[in-house]
Amino acid sequence: MFESKFQTADTYMFKVLASSWGKKGDKVDYLQCTSEYTRSFPLDELQEVQTAQGRLSAGLPKRWVFSKMASVDDVDHIMKMINEEKDDIAPLDQEPDWGFGESGDEPEIDNAEKPEGVI
Repeated sequence: MFESKFQTADTYMFKVLASSWGKKGDKVDYLQCTSEYTRSFPLDELQEVQTAQGRLSAGLPKRWVFSKMASVDDVDHIMKMINEEKDDIAPLDQEPDWGFGESGDEPEIDNAEKPEGVI
């Protein structure tokens, strides 16, 4: 309904432009001109993310789920970012390096410097 109001106005606009261009020698068929409309309603991002999480947990492919999200323009870029984040995560089967030295023992604490009665 919203677009139909503008479709009539666009047809008339192209008709006026085509007649002007026709007087200058350029032939344009105004009925062949088209317009594309994109609605810009505010997004309900919470509901969109919850829907995407539900679809992912249902086992649908990530690429398909991201392509259905209005906030994602470039699915390939999102997939690339996901793969980069996976590479940054440390493997869980390796011992972490806590920086205590080669032996892995905790550093020794010198108790001689503490006054008596202090724990």
